[in-house]
Amino acid sequence: MQFTGIHALPPGLPTGRLVVPASAEDGQIYTDPVLWVSEEPQAAAGDLWASLLEQRAETGLWPLLLLGVYVGKRVREMVPEELVRGRTHRPWHVGELEPVPAEGIADVDVGRVLARWWREVVTGTGEEAFDFGEEALPEVPFRDWPGIVTLSGAGSDPDLTASRIVKSPERLRELERFGARVCVLGINRLVMTVARPPETFDEARRVAAEHLAFRKAFENNFDEYARGLIGDQVWFFWWD
Repeated sequence: MQFTGIHALPPGLPTGRLVVPASAEDGQIYTDPVLWVSEEPQAAAGDLWASLLEQRAETGLWPLLLLGVYVGKRVREMVPEELVRGRTHRPWHVGELEPVPAEGIADVDVGRVLARWWREVVTGTGEEAFDFGEEALPEVPFRDWPGIVTLSGAGSDPDLTASRIVKSPERLRELERFGARVCVLGINRLVMTVARPPETFDEARRVAAEHLAFRKAFENNFDEYARGLIGDQVWFFWWD
């Protein structure tokens, strides 16, 4: 696999480092950096992210707000600071990364993959399938994969929406159907801003099916989750 790496950085960045992935388990050795990351968390991270997003056409780089391994308050009080720092810097600063070439991602048939994951979730046959149970299963409106949703609304500009949301102190690969932008990435979390969220309950249910196939589990009733997606401009995904 070949990676072009990072050859130029935009001006005005805080102190940081270029990260070369550590050697993979399959013996793959990386020599080019695939990520630049600041050394410390930034107080005005939202403003910086929005500025870098505006520059991405020139830089070819996609900005992300990165989350390290979470360390709770009690653990922070009990262990030395250098150990806490070592955990919170994973996986980004230490290169625990296995990059995939962009052309490999483009070759994925998203509809086919989601349909397979949906079948695994609903039937309970996948390794990480969510067990609805016999009584809960009728609450899921689709026994068969409902297909990829296409929304026709004009909505807002995706980049302006992303910048507005990420720069707000209250709320911190592009999906053109929704005008979605990946803005936050963690070891088990993903946050997207959404310029064109579903506007009707029917659309929201089908979007919820995609979310369930992707996430493999919900914390509440399927329809409750779907109703929460109507007009929602921030989508959170996380995995235990």
